[in-house]
Amino acid sequence: MPSCARRKTRSVLVGSLEIGGSAPVSIQTMTKVPAEDVAGTLAQIREAADAGCDLVRCAVPSLTAIPAFA
Repeated sequence: MPSCARRKTRSVLVGSLEIGGSAPVSIQTMTKVPAEDVAGTLAQIREAADAGCDLVRCAVPSLTAIPAFA
């Protein structure tokens, strides 16, 4: 497998998870249900965590979706 030059990046913390820099690659995914569907969103987050996902991203597309994340 050929190697390629990587540019240096800085790391950032998402909670206690370090991403970028010299940190190991993190497994990430994103939910696929409307943010207002709290039960569906939580089910997807649990499923991803059980599968070994390090980070689950959730889109909040509108102001009406914000209370679901309280």
